[in-house]
Amino acid sequence: CGTNTECLLQYAFRAKSEEACALISDETGRVGCIASVRNEYNECYRQLQFEANQKECIKLYARITGIDGNICERISISEYRNDCYRGVAEASGDPSNCLKLTMYGKKRDCLYAVAVKTGNHTICDYNEYRDDVGFCKARVGAINNLPSVCQDIGDAKYVWGCFADSIVKGKMTEDECAKIDRSRFPDWSRICYESI
Repeated sequence: CGTNTECLLQYAFRAKSEEACALISDETGRVGCIASVRNEYNECYRQLQFEANQKECIKLYARITGIDGNICERISISEYRNDCYRGVAEASGDPSNCLKLTMYGKKRDCLYAVAVKTGNHTICDYNEYRDDVGFCKARVGAINNLPSVCQDIGDAKYVWGCFADSIVKGKMTEDECAKIDRSRFPDWSRICYESI
């Protein structure tokens, strides 16, 4: 592993080796590693002073320890529990942990992050507000170069921007362009094929 933090984290967790954790130069990463090896999320609070570092440590712990939202339920402070759910959701690509969040803004942001990471625009449909669904799908399409997603957006104000941002010369595939409905979006279909 050398000094590769991700490699050290994975090795330390599998080998239950705190010695490997000691090789991690970043304090938050090192403590998250130790918490994961010991299977004690409280290490994040015991060893780290600042709240931002504690939150990152909890996310790391959640990601490393099996990617299961049930570990978050043991956390009594709701803000930290919410950070844990988001960390697990982002690491696993499973939006069910986002749905455990009670504050709408945190739930929306979590769903957005998972949808973008996985390229799965249907995750956006879990949002409660239509405007957030449209924005989320437009960003999934744009960031993942998936113009076919754009035609499923119900809100017209996001459709054009989604197509414009998602079709990038050299990143398009014939399969992706073929998914665009030519009868509804003939210009975007043409532009997509020209960008292959």
